[in-house]
Amino acid sequence: MPASCFLILATQDGICRFPIRPEGSLGPFEQTLRGIAVEAVSRDSFGTLYAGADKGKIYRSESGGQNWQEIFKGFPKTRGLWSL
Repeated sequence: MPASCFLILATQDGICRFPIRPEGSLGPFEQTLRGIAVEAVSRDSFGTLYAGADKGKIYRSESGGQNWQEIFKGFPKTRGLWSL
């Protein structure tokens, strides 16, 4: 398994990013987007990650989930984002 494999989890307090070790166990997690209730995470065919937040915001990461940039915040506040 490549050293750059990660498990990315959406949580009510941001993103948890776990490295996957060669034997399949999970390493210690890093947390990003703290304080943001993330509802969904998705990866495109180029490896870019997208995270959807409860206020209809969408974030993008081109660094495997280490850094995130807000790219969209156009949904009305009454609508949640549940899937990407």
